[in-house]
Amino acid sequence: MSNSNSLNEQVKALLSAGEKETNIRKFVRKELGLGKSQGNAVYNKIKNQLYFPSSVPPVSTSKSDDGNGLSFVSDKYCYNQNTDTYVINLKNHKAPLCISGAKHRAICRSYSSWIDDLTANEICVKYSLTPEVFSEYRKIFGLTKDREPLSIEEIVADTIDGNIQSIIEEKRFKIYQGYEKELWKDTQNKANKWDNLTAKTLDTLRASLESWNGPECESSSKNVEVKNGLTFCASISDSHIGEIFNKNEAFYGKEFNSKIACQIMDDYFDKIYQTVSSRSDKFSLGAITILGDYLHSCIGGFTRKGTHVHSEVIDQEMFRIGLDALIRFINNFSNLFPETKVYVTVGNHDSVILTYLVIAAEKYFNPNPNIEFIISDAWASLHKINNVAVVMTHGGLDKLNQSLPPISPRLKTFIQQLFLTRAEEIVDCKSRIVISGHKHVYSHIDMGSFDFYCFGSSVRGNNYSDSLGLYSTPRQNCLILGDGKVLETLHYYF
Repeated sequence: MSNSNSLNEQVKALLSAGEKETNIRKFVRKELGLGKSQGNAVYNKIKNQLYFPSSVPPVSTSKSDDGNGLSFVSDKYCYNQNTDTYVINLKNHKAPLCISGAKHRAICRSYSSWIDDLTANEICVKYSLTPEVFSEYRKIFGLTKDREPLSIEEIVADTIDGNIQSIIEEKRFKIYQGYEKELWKDTQNKANKWDNLTAKTLDTLRASLESWNGPECESSSKNVEVKNGLTFCASISDSHIGEIFNKNEAFYGKEFNSKIACQIMDDYFDKIYQTVSSRSDKFSLGAITILGDYLHSCIGGFTRKGTHVHSEVIDQEMFRIGLDALIRFINNFSNLFPETKVYVTVGNHDSVILTYLVIAAEKYFNPNPNIEFIISDAWASLHKINNVAVVMTHGGLDKLNQSLPPISPRLKTFIQQLFLTRAEEIVDCKSRIVISGHKHVYSHIDMGSFDFYCFGSSVRGNNYSDSLGLYSTPRQNCLILGDGKVLETLHYYF
């Protein structure tokens, strides 16, 4: 772009030489890099100044407006307010550089140490400029690190208070933008943790099964069916294999660790054996209900929801110890009855790890046709056992911070709704019961249309309960079902 005085002289010379105005207008537009209407406006202004110098202000280097928004700010650039565009004459750029006002203001903010404080190289990369162009560009506009992050036009057009507010709003935007970036990083971090949890879960399962050598399961033939017999239902509730408790560090409780937990499992079977062998009753079915929290943790010593728990063993070691103990219990238990069914629901502590463990046990017992596994993926499951409708649940959810309501009219309504939604499946059942765990305390409530059982835990002591004064008698519970009703409730203490 030519100097404004030089352009005036060139236009004057062309007019004097008799050049067509159409060609002169094109010449002005080309020299200034303007569109047709804007270029014509500049030409008209120059022409009027030449012919009527006393009445028309000259086109000069001071800020002026030609009525179409075009302002000549200096001999280096002009600014069109209507189109918000800068036309800049650069020595190292053949054609004038046209840049939007929004981009120019963004460069001012990015370069200033008040806002982004980007280096010259970073500016070039972000705004697609060459180092040579930006070097001359910042000199033309007087851009420095310590200068306010505003364009000249913003400063002139607005008040001091307005400019201050503009800078404050920019700062607020940057703070919010930074917050959003950190929030996104946090979201990505949580997603990565979830991916790692999933991967680690599978790694734990694979490592556990690859190194596990359980007792050999011999192939068996199908036992002779016993008709119209009773059902012995043994619950394994809240065993918490993997937990450790030192009685010297607490007010109440007995020593507890993984070895003791497995010994309790063996003792539990011995007590069941004494009960069954001492009776003349015929049993058609032996049912094992695993009600969750058989293992103390899920992955890395944490519950599925991410709560860190005090553990003696975790992951592979906990998995192998728990699997051996369960295989031993099911194997011995199944020898007492013509048919054995193992019902499984996960707890809030062990969650999917218990599912994997029972799947491994199911594969192990595959050669035995007298043992069947029923593994639930839901927080509660409905079954028919000896004409009794049974809802099985741990009582506390593994993925949500929720549990069954406390014993109250609300609990009664909640359970009645569960039975009602699947009433067509249990029309032939003579009674209905709910069995759960989670509370570590035994209770049985007759709620009219159903009986509610909360079975105890075999844990002999833990720091969490002791610190809250939640004391209970360590036990496991069994039910004897017959003729569509619960005939007996059995308690085995440890």
